[in-house]
Amino acid sequence: MRAAARVGDLEACMHHSVGFHRAILQAADNELLLRLWESLPVEIHSRKTLLQPNIDMQAVAESHRPILDAIASGNADLAARLSREHQAWFERRA
Repeated sequence: MRAAARVGDLEACMHHSVGFHRAILQAADNELLLRLWESLPVEIHSRKTLLQPNIDMQAVAESHRPILDAIASGNADLAARLSREHQAWFERRA
């Protein structure tokens, strides 16, 4: 996602963002949650977010890094908190 953001590739950025979130849901091993998430218009919402005026795709891409780092370190509480903050930031911009 960071590489796509660096070159301004909206489609690739969106694809990687959706993939990032899907991977987290798959790792949760909750089939119902994953099916519910996949029934939502995630791609449309991601595109709408990335097309907002003054959106910095590089900053959006980087906003996923702390969540990934928390998951990689095994800190579920931190990953959950960062995920909630990440979502709240985008909801405020919508």
